[in-house]
Amino acid sequence: MTANEHSAQKSMLYEGHPLKTAGRLALGVLAWTALIPLAGVFGMWLNQSLFHSSEAARVIAYAIEGVLILAAALVYWRCVPSAPDWGRRVIYLVGFALLLAGIGYVALGAAVVLVVLLFGL
Repeated sequence: MTANEHSAQKSMLYEGHPLKTAGRLALGVLAWTALIPLAGVFGMWLNQSLFHSSEAARVIAYAIEGVLILAAALVYWRCVPSAPDWGRRVIYLVGFALLLAGIGYVALGAAVVLVVLLFGL
């Protein structure tokens, strides 16, 4: 086997491998999920140490939600494969949104438990 045949065989093996895309998506969703309780704890710390009003807590919560939406958009843009037709793109977007909504709901519950345990609210 020549060097060109070996490199062509290797590129066919790794190019477009579904586990590569799925692995990136899983790691991105895992990072996004871990960001939810960490951002909640950071927001509670900011509210208790620097700001002491309910209006500031509301602004911090909106800022955290904005960061989570931007992080989800980044994960979608980097990890979800593009599709040639609009129908499949819509299916990918709806599936991704449902995945994040389900995981986000569980992570939000974990964040509430973590904040209650750490701050005793």
